[in-house]
Amino acid sequence: MASTTAGVRLNSDVWARYSAEAQAQGVTMGTYLRRRLEQEDRLEGELAALRRAVERKPPEPATTAGVAGAFPAGALVEVLLLLRFLAGPQKAAIVQKEVERRGLETWS
Repeated sequence: MASTTAGVRLNSDVWARYSAEAQAQGVTMGTYLRRRLEQEDRLEGELAALRRAVERKPPEPATTAGVAGAFPAGALVEVLLLLRFLAGPQKAAIVQKEVERRGLETWS
């Protein structure tokens, strides 16, 4: 796979924070930044897919004692994306496999 390098400028506070996070993960700064960018791309794709699904699907009546209808769809999507961001891609994949194992439909 061919690759190209890209140089970026970071202010010293941001560089120190990213450097500490990279060191805590045991990876180089370049690897850390690349992973952050790739994760952001995945999250943007997931958010776009969720938006399309919400816009395309007609509202359904709440099935669990009105709980699902108590929250706007945007709030539920926001919570889902925040949890995925906090958990990271590896843990999200494990959880999706568990949901599939239980015979439920996953969102990806």
